[in-house]
Amino acid sequence: MEPTSVVVIDQSRMFRGQRSVVLERIVQAVQLQVERDFAPAWGRQPVSVKLADANVHIAPGAGRVYVVDKITEVGGAVGFHKADKQGFFSGFVAAEAIARLGGAATRGGDSVSAAVSHEVLEILANPSVNLWADHVDGKSYAHEVCDPVSGDCYEIHGEPDPDGVQEPVSVSNFVYPAWFQPYAPGGSKFDHLGLLCSAFTHRSTGYVSVFETSGARHLFGAEVPASKRDAKSSSGRCARAHLAMIGCSRET
Repeated sequence: MEPTSVVVIDQSRMFRGQRSVVLERIVQAVQLQVERDFAPAWGRQPVSVKLADANVHIAPGAGRVYVVDKITEVGGAVGFHKADKQGFFSGFVAAEAIARLGGAATRGGDSVSAAVSHEVLEILANPSVNLWADHVDGKSYAHEVCDPVSGDCYEIHGEPDPDGVQEPVSVSNFVYPAWFQPYAPGGSKFDHLGLLCSAFTHRSTGYVSVFETSGARHLFGAEVPASKRDAKSSSGRCARAHLAMIGCSRET
């Protein structure tokens, strides 16, 4: 079931008093990304991306991205997502953890805005967190559209704020459908920024989750820091991949 909308829910202390100038700008930028870039590339109808308080009722069928201080389920992680028991996607972005690692709110590949964009796009591409793509090498690759190009970003220029200032907001790069096609036609585009040259590959700052006969594992780019490797390897899709493949778990 595809989400009818995506709601970004603020549960962090980081943006108190600044929501109108920070989180709203982030959500507006991601909405524009979905409408202008992601939906056309994937042949989808765009959905709305909204900002909401933690105590607001969320309509059934909406994907959810929670902006939190830290992610208790995955120590050290700055982003995480899973499907709940009903099969709906919930994403989490750890704003304070990003800040402690030197990331900014709205600029750069390690920013809060890029992390929110990452989670929103992966909701839209794989809302039940259960899709894998088979490669001719015998491996199955997780249907994650931002992981292979994690760390790469581009800027969205939205509407000026009440003071007339138009500051750019960084959003995540993402892969195109051809990335999941072992025999993609010549001249195919594999990611939005045109940085990848073939299917099932990843950037030096990116990673992919694979399932093969020996089990599940992550393949990391050379520039992925040890802290991120540890956080990814200790939880998430690969830690639960075998159970997920046989229908015993839907977390990722």
